[in-house]
Amino acid sequence: GRPVVATSVGGVPELVDERGGILVAPRDAAQLREALEAALGRQWDRDRIAAACRRSWEEVADKTFEVCRSVLHHG
Repeated sequence: GRPVVATSVGGVPELVDERGGILVAPRDAAQLREALEAALGRQWDRDRIAAACRRSWEEVADKTFEVCRSVLHHG
């Protein structure tokens, strides 16, 4: 249920949206500082953040299997 400030690289944008955090450009110290200040000053819905990230082990296993199958199918 904690918000994050993260760089917009790799798969991070798929995991973080405006309801659970703030994304910044890589290697941009000024933008990172501004995002940290904004995050600290904002009221976040911690229950909503936690609910968005909550998955059962079965859901994680199903998604992992789906990704592996997709990679093997396209490879």
